[in-house]
Amino acid sequence: LRPLALYRALRSNAITAWRAEAYEEPTIADRNLLGGYVLINDPELIRYVLVENAANYPKDALQLEKLTPAVGRGLLTADAESWRLQRRTVAPLFQPASVAGYLASMAASIGEMLARWDGHARSGATIDIAREMTALTYNIISRTVFSDEIETPAEVMGAAITAYFEALGRIDLWDVLPLPRWLPRPAFIRAKPAQGIFREEVGRLVERRRGRIAAGGAVP
Repeated sequence: LRPLALYRALRSNAITAWRAEAYEEPTIADRNLLGGYVLINDPELIRYVLVENAANYPKDALQLEKLTPAVGRGLLTADAESWRLQRRTVAPLFQPASVAGYLASMAASIGEMLARWDGHARSGATIDIAREMTALTYNIISRTVFSDEIETPAEVMGAAITAYFEALGRIDLWDVLPLPRWLPRPAFIRAKPAQGIFREEVGRLVERRRGRIAAGGAVP
């Protein structure tokens, strides 16, 4: 694609910006308007980059710029020692015994979703599968990782997540032009309400657990 067509494709549907070879070849390297890229599909090469030599491939500035306002410098955005420390901290949540303990909560969330779908099927209503899957994931995480303490309704949080990534998950002119980073960016302005919902929910969780610690109680 030529530069303008490439930009339009990235804005509307990024899948259409890739050539057919991107889905067939083990490795593709190319240079374009966005500064060039290397695409790796081969499992051994993926392991070489993400596992064996991860320190040589830090996350790029654009990726951090898009994700950090919502998730801070957590597992998705941290590098090197910070990532390793955080990974060790959350590792107990993903041990086989812990995951097995989540099954009943997962089954309950899925059962509620299927009952809702059954009602939709009888009424002939249309189901937005993307939103349903977001709500299911949110429901399961709320019940397992956060001990069913999240207060924001799934539909509100799901809409906020969708709004955030619709605003920041696409390439815009600020990403491809050499503009000063301090300039106000429309995408960040559109994403701010969603970001506020995320921070309010996390703030409530943190304060509630700090209160339990101060009272000498256990923190699940």
